[in-house]
Amino acid sequence: MPPVELTIGVSFQTDPLPVLDFENKEGTMFSLCSCMGEADMLRTFVEEAAALASLTLFVGMIAVWAQLFCQF
Repeated sequence: MPPVELTIGVSFQTDPLPVLDFENKEGTMFSLCSCMGEADMLRTFVEEAAALASLTLFVGMIAVWAQLFCQF
């Protein structure tokens, strides 16, 4: 197998940057970070963490049931 050659280069952006969307027309997270207070951001973070934990527990429960069914 021939050695892999690593090339490093610099690329420059020639197109102008997009205009900031202060009205959040594109539905980005920009509005969440700029218009909401700290309490709202913390609540959103906690909700997302709870959803991820719930999904993890569900997948874990499926794995446990799969192990139990394989034993019988």
